[in-house]
Amino acid sequence: MRTNESAKPEPTIWAVPDDVWEIIEGILEREYPRHRQDRKRVPLRPVLDGVVYKLRTGCQWNRIPKEYGDDSTIHRHFQAWCEMGIFDAIWRQLLLRCEGLGGMDWT
Repeated sequence: MRTNESAKPEPTIWAVPDDVWEIIEGILEREYPRHRQDRKRVPLRPVLDGVVYKLRTGCQWNRIPKEYGDDSTIHRHFQAWCEMGIFDAIWRQLLLRCEGLGGMDWT
């Protein structure tokens, strides 16, 4: 079967869409709670967008645009999320949502 050569590729995702963020935010609230003695935590959405940017571009941590926040803060949260299995929980939840929408074919 020949593909449609005139079809445009999907745009690159540099930031998590709102509907996906709602799912991820729920996971972070459950799996990555704020400690009682914590000072004000940075907003996690730009941190996640910074991680997405880093992983999409392959840039160094200190080259993440400042619009996402401090590079060391983004890296620190990324390391904690990896250690805690947060990305696994996000992946599982997104796969379940795709499967529920008929977007997965496991064969």
